[in-house]
Amino acid sequence: MTIEISFADLSHTGKTVDANFFPLGSGFVAAYAQEYLGDEINVQLFKYPTDFADYLGETIPRIACFANYSWNLNLNYEFARRLKERHPGVVIIFGGPNYPVEEDGGEQEMFLRTHSAIDLYVDGEGEAAFTELYKILAGLDFDVEEFKTQETQAPNTHYVLGKKFIRGPSLPRIKDVNTIPSPFLNGMMDKFFDDTLTPLMQSHRGCPYSCVFCHDGIKYMSKMSRFTQERIDAEITYIQERSILPDLCFADLNFGIYKEDLDTAHLLAGLQKKHGWPKVVQSSPAKNNKDRLIEISRILEDGFLVSASVQHTDPEVLENIKRSNISLGQLADMARETTEGKTGSYSEVILCLPGDTREKHKRSVFDMLDLGLNEMRMYQFILLAGSEGASKEYRNKFEYDIRYRVLPRCFGNYRIFDEDFTTFEFHEVCVGNSTLSYEDYVQCRRFNLMVEIFNNGGIFEELLMLLDREGIARSAFFKKLDENVYSNDALAHIFRDYKEDEDKNFWSSKEELETFLKTPEAIEKYLSGEYGANQIMQFRSLAFVEHMDDVSAIAFATARKLLDEVGAVHEQTDDYLGELAQYIKLKKSDLLSLEQSVKRTFHYDFVKLSGVRFKEDPFDFGVPGGLDISFNYSDKQFQDISAYFQQYGRTITGLGHFMQRAYVASLYRDVHYA
Repeated sequence: MTIEISFADLSHTGKTVDANFFPLGSGFVAAYAQEYLGDEINVQLFKYPTDFADYLGETIPRIACFANYSWNLNLNYEFARRLKERHPGVVIIFGGPNYPVEEDGGEQEMFLRTHSAIDLYVDGEGEAAFTELYKILAGLDFDVEEFKTQETQAPNTHYVLGKKFIRGPSLPRIKDVNTIPSPFLNGMMDKFFDDTLTPLMQSHRGCPYSCVFCHDGIKYMSKMSRFTQERIDAEITYIQERSILPDLCFADLNFGIYKEDLDTAHLLAGLQKKHGWPKVVQSSPAKNNKDRLIEISRILEDGFLVSASVQHTDPEVLENIKRSNISLGQLADMARETTEGKTGSYSEVILCLPGDTREKHKRSVFDMLDLGLNEMRMYQFILLAGSEGASKEYRNKFEYDIRYRVLPRCFGNYRIFDEDFTTFEFHEVCVGNSTLSYEDYVQCRRFNLMVEIFNNGGIFEELLMLLDREGIARSAFFKKLDENVYSNDALAHIFRDYKEDEDKNFWSSKEELETFLKTPEAIEKYLSGEYGANQIMQFRSLAFVEHMDDVSAIAFATARKLLDEVGAVHEQTDDYLGELAQYIKLKKSDLLSLEQSVKRTFHYDFVKLSGVRFKEDPFDFGVPGGLDISFNYSDKQFQDISAYFQQYGRTITGLGHFMQRAYVASLYRDVHYA
């Protein structure tokens, strides 16, 4: 008899599909099991709750597996609990990184006792461990109670039995990842090629770095292994032939760390030229391989964002989080090299890491801005289960001040077995520590929103290039904004409303949050958007859509003041700044519109200036008689942006989600002579 096994990596769909990527991790485990167990099993993969509920309405699996991440634990568990109540004989197995790593097992045991519907938890790599676990269960006719009563030691498998907590022996990680069949090439992923889920693939596993804020910073993940280039090429080609969305995402932790990644880049560039796909390659680029990243950026041009993801630049903070960065000088070289081509660049800084202060955080951001990076992502320190930074030792040593919050978009109403239920995901946010007060945290978050609005997406890159030419550091521009913008009449309400929104979404204890979520009106507050947004992205999106004229006026007034302070204002300056403001507005505003063409007359050749990326003296490009310039979307842009709108929604909230996941410059209009 064929044994039915389900693999669910569910995503919340209350307002939109939150985790809008293919279920790759579950796909690997399912493909491995199918390969080595053959016709003995039948596997089914699920991403959408409605699809999984429909399946369970017709078929009850012998084993139900769930991929546990911070964004779907409670959603998965509510399905698992109801399935177990209705069909006690189903073996419920969870696996995934959202699980404690305490050496004494105390928190792991507590997790399983709190989630009693979970029969077994597979910790670490799941492919070989699940297949071995299946064989043991099959020998017991899938009687999980008998499995437990015998105190069976299955590899990587944890469970509770009475007062006991049983942990099976740890399997070493798979040395040759090519023993894992491709869930793309065997057809398992075909059902997920739709207008919502971005294809997600992997070219290597493991990470040599030990960052304490990251689950993959643990020793277990330190060794790396790469799939063959032939397999990578075959998967990319397979995806290109089927995907209807513009982008491709790699789950690699360090794309570019292998020299063979250049071969991958060349293949992708060829597909871009031939098919216009992928528009953007999303990845986590290698931390300390600047030369190779520069080469990849030259190959993929504007289809690849080069990262200088330092997380922090202060030596003490870096020591506390067990991270080392390449020098600022090397980062400057990388930024300079990438701006010579067509690619964009970005960096990441995390607020409230151990040892952080308000001054250190801002200094880290200013350090990155002065490199000329046109995307600056500033994250909160989220305490991820399974990361060293979330351990009791770190919490106590650095005196974390914690708040609890529902994850943005991770909530909704669902239905299974004719029963309706509501569920939410929540996590811990560090909002203070022994060196950074909550008040300083609040000021830093306001500062982060300001940088998101005035820097990211290269929204005022052309203006900042003018400051660069006059020797004015970009940090000077943002320091000036930091001093004045929050009290500016035109935008003060955005920063005020942002703070109020973040405050009301925080709870001091998990119990307080859970009590609120049990009230009948809670889910409506989240579904309506009153609660539960990604505040930074929501208010950045709001500024772009409804207040772009005010944002632009403040940016240009600030820049002019800085130019005046260094004696760089002359008779042509105001004319140029006025026309540049109009150019930026026509190219980069009204982002939710697909209006095809706008034409204006300018007295500076912005087409040529754009061609040299505004690196040359703009006053050498004057056209006294004027010339007409058109701003529009090409047919391919129109197609890609329409797909983005279908994927994320054509709303302020949807734009915020897009800004979090993708590069907003993809929405800017082309510029050419009329």
